[in-house]
Amino acid sequence: MNLRAVTKDNEPWFVAVDICRALDMDTAKGTTRWLAGLDADEKQTLRNSEGGRVAPYMAYVNESGLYSLILKSRKPEAKACKKWVTSVVLPAIRPLHHRPPDDDQPGHR
Repeated sequence: MNLRAVTKDNEPWFVAVDICRALDMDTAKGTTRWLAGLDADEKQTLRNSEGGRVAPYMAYVNESGLYSLILKSRKPEAKACKKWVTSVVLPAIRPLHHRPPDDDQPGHR
């Protein structure tokens, strides 16, 4: 699987059609229907440095958008990736973000 990406503002942005094809999502009519459920900050259209006049712009998703597409996919191809995200990635980052609750947060006394 070859996923093209660019870096913008120190953040990776992945070519949406590559993600959709890797997840066996139908891209014959583009990626619009797959990206419709993503938040605005998870997707954007950028100039395609490889496309020229044929495809001057391409849809990209950030890391959050990538995981959203993977997690909403029902294809068998996504199962291993879902398992990896939920059993390896998320548990690995949990200790990095663990901190005592703020006393002023709702629900904390």
